[in-house]
Amino acid sequence: HFRKMGFNYVSTFPRYFGKNSDGSWNDATQKNLAFLQQARQVGYGIVYDESAFHVMWNTVQSDLKHGKIDDTEADQLFTQIDGKRGKWMNILYRGKYFQNEMKRVADLAALVQPDQVYFDIEWWTQSVNESKKDPRVVAAWKASGKDWDDFVTDIGKEVLGDLVSTMRKAVPQKKMVVGLYNSDPKNAIYNSIFGWDKIYPGIVDIALPSLYVQGRAEIVADRIRYDYD
Repeated sequence: HFRKMGFNYVSTFPRYFGKNSDGSWNDATQKNLAFLQQARQVGYGIVYDESAFHVMWNTVQSDLKHGKIDDTEADQLFTQIDGKRGKWMNILYRGKYFQNEMKRVADLAALVQPDQVYFDIEWWTQSVNESKKDPRVVAAWKASGKDWDDFVTDIGKEVLGDLVSTMRKAVPQKKMVVGLYNSDPKNAIYNSIFGWDKIYPGIVDIALPSLYVQGRAEIVADRIRYDYD
């Protein structure tokens, strides 16, 4: 049926793969992996869908709730506003939780060996807004000599670049095509941190405009044409 409808890729969401208590993949995950193997054998490519950084933040919130984040880690991780701990992540943070997220996604890429990766990242805006008040971020911004958008999109280029490069190392035999949801030439800065001109073509390979049609077929067609041009 996929073939009749003209599809040549199947998608997978490895962030939902589960394990048994002994660390082995559970039955549902094994069925998913068998499906991907079968799809590849009959000529389909694999699309890996991933909401990177969302998983990291869910882990942070869970560990915070259960008292697993000590004060030293918390001071690095969270913003500092007027001498008090903020609610969101300091955008300069590259500690344990950030590194664990890089490893998580790389491990899943190694498992799936995707042909294409589509990121759905809709997380950074609150951290960006709050970090603009953090004296550590302000100091780095002032030291850069850049305006805020230029400074913060440099950070976006860095974090997305780290994410993609670690995945590409896990999929060395493939041309892994990467796209980021709602990022295209029409959307200069997405999620307050990802500047199109800084992530394309060095990090992402394709435009992925947000195109919920809902009766707007001509608008969608115009957007696709604009991006193509």
